[in-house]
Amino acid sequence: MNELFSERLLAIRTKRNINQVNLATFCETSQESISAYENGKNFPSCEVLVKIADYLGTTTDYLLGRTKDDVSIYQLNKNEITDDEAELISNYKNLSTENKLKLKGYIEALKKN
Repeated sequence: MNELFSERLLAIRTKRNINQVNLATFCETSQESISAYENGKNFPSCEVLVKIADYLGTTTDYLLGRTKDDVSIYQLNKNEITDDEAELISNYKNLSTENKLKLKGYIEALKKN
């Protein structure tokens, strides 16, 4: 898990064009600590992990490899979706291509009723 965390932290920080110093300042830690996290030499505390996710606009689940979606919970809230809708989206993303097509057909049939 540490290796995946390190890779994702570096990738998302780079993608968001955020430098280690700014991230470290927000997280109340040092630039050296951020570098150690990205190099797999150390792992943040839970408190720092949450701060990293918040600053990068992602979730701790994404950073830890528990989900493939780099979507912040705040972004989901901006779209004003319900918990049921979020669950449906999550379940849909885990379906095979074949089952996604079946589900789309089922939805189209339901809309006609």
